Amino acid sequence: MGMFDSLIFKCKKCGHKIDAQSKSGRCNLEEYTLRDLPIEAAIGMDFFRCYKCGQDHQLDISLKLSSGSSKVKYKVRTKEKGSG
Repeated sequence: MGMFDSLIFKCKKCGHKIDAQSKSGRCNLEEYTLRDLPIEAAIGMDFFRCYKCGQDHQLDISLKLSSGSSKVKYKVRTKEKGSG
C-alpha cells in the first residue's frame, strides 16, 4: 500500500466530504484543508469526483506576489461535464 497525503473538502453540490489523495510532497498520511495545504502536496492534484453525487471538482492554484513575499491561494470549483 502506497503512502499519500489527503486534501479534505466538501462537495459543492451535495456537501459530502471528499478525501482527495496526493502522491506529491512528503506523503506521510497527513490530512489538509484548503487553508493549510502545502504547495508540494497540491502539485499534481487537479480533478476530483464526489462519489456520492458524481459532481466533478477542480483545484485551482494561484500565487500572489508582492514586495518581498508570496502567498498561495487554493480554490475548489465545480467542473462542468465535458469541459476540459
